[in-house]
Amino acid sequence: MSEHRIGRRDFLKLAAATATTAASGALVANAARPVDTTKLTAPPTMARPSASASGAAAPPSIAPKGVADNGRFLVIVELQGGNDGLSTLIALRDPAYRRLRSRTLIDPSQALRLNDDWGLNPKLARLHRRGTAAVAGVGTPNPDGSHFAMMRRWWLGDPGGTAAPASGFFGRCCDAVGDPDAPAVGLSVNSGPSMALTSSRVSTLSLPDLGALDLFRPNAEDHESSAYQQAYRALSNRPGPAALGMRRAMTVARSLDRITAEHGTAESKVEYPGSALSDSLRAAARTLGANLGVRVVHVSLGGFDTHSNHVDTHSQLMEQLDGSLDAFLTDIEQRGLGDKVIVATISEFGRRAADNGSDGLDHGAASVALVAGKAVKPGVKGEPPSLTKLDDDGNLRATIGMDSYYASLAHWLGIPPGDVLAGDPKPLPDLFD
Repeated sequence: MSEHRIGRRDFLKLAAATATTAASGALVANAARPVDTTKLTAPPTMARPSASASGAAAPPSIAPKGVADNGRFLVIVELQGGNDGLSTLIALRDPAYRRLRSRTLIDPSQALRLNDDWGLNPKLARLHRRGTAAVAGVGTPNPDGSHFAMMRRWWLGDPGGTAAPASGFFGRCCDAVGDPDAPAVGLSVNSGPSMALTSSRVSTLSLPDLGALDLFRPNAEDHESSAYQQAYRALSNRPGPAALGMRRAMTVARSLDRITAEHGTAESKVEYPGSALSDSLRAAARTLGANLGVRVVHVSLGGFDTHSNHVDTHSQLMEQLDGSLDAFLTDIEQRGLGDKVIVATISEFGRRAADNGSDGLDHGAASVALVAGKAVKPGVKGEPPSLTKLDDDGNLRATIGMDSYYASLAHWLGIPPGDVLAGDPKPLPDLFD
């Protein structure tokens, strides 16, 4: 790996990241005590038949022995702040769209047509050319307007917001398909520690970038790294489960650093746009290409809480998402993994159906998720929400449950959805080849 000098901001960020990874490490250290998935509860049945929720019993203990390893990878892009579905997937012919969006309309004539009624945001041109699926109307049966409350639901895979699972949804996926001896099965890059990757059987790790692993490499001449390691060791030698987790976190980081150095993580030949998201995805491509045991990668793009100046802000974010994902997918293809990787977006909620008086959109409910990759069947998936039958708060009603969407991602990884989600929800049909 190239020499890496970390600045004060990244130094503090890594400290926070490894501290939360320590909590995950504590779960790993106590892996003999399985996650109590009986605390997961199936969400109430939603209004439309496309939403899958049942009264079935909660799934058995995580990490089933019968999961077949299909060698696939999942990259999650969390669109933080609440991505507006009606600016991502645009109604081409519905007059209600123009009535609702007098200040924040995306010109339907500029949209990238998917079918007669719907088109992608014009800033998603690269993804449109590739063939991307837009999963319309994704949400929960009883939405909450709080960012944190809804992020927690998405992180834990808890549509109703009433369960208390001991691990995150993507952490459970890592438990199901990962190798317990791998240095890390789940990796969060430049998005901070995420509850979504909290696991019980395998290791997961959060890093600001791959270069930050140098901090765990002994180097007497690097006084900054040595000081960090001394402080971290001192904290980890204290009694209690948190310190035990910190010791495990340092072991995981050192193992990943060693294997990365031994196997190499070739720099990409693809030119990425200049952005934090691109940097995260470049690191993701290098990690997956090095075959280190990482199966799930989590990255994020913030800025979607567009209460004002929605059109300009959202357009810039869509352009950044488009360019970064296109470069990542090109990179993955050049590494021979094009048919093994999919990228899927999540966001805590959508925006209000009608715009506000500040050229923006307030917190809403149902939104749109994007899924891209060679194995994805492009087009509109599911039934887009009605623009005239809103809920009592003026929000779009979900037509596809979070659990159905997550069941599709679990299915992609070869995991029976009932092993990682309550109620054994069914995957969406016709999403993957």
